[in-house]
Amino acid sequence: MTAAAKWLGLSRQSVSEMLNEHNGISADMAIRLEKAGRGNAETWLWQARHRAEQIDVQPYPSRVAA
Repeated sequence: MTAAAKWLGLSRQSVSEMLNEHNGISADMAIRLEKAGRGNAETWLWQARHRAEQIDVQPYPSRVAA
């Protein structure tokens, strides 16, 4: 894990959290993995978009002028 963190230019903790599925793959991480030859950044985005229906977030209310 230490070698992978150094190779990707990340902290050991960041790599651990990713591998143990405590954190998702960020856009930055997707690009790092792609540059390291470990996938395609577009594939990571596709996977996130594929799960979009499972993500329940309400629109943030706009401010009402007084």
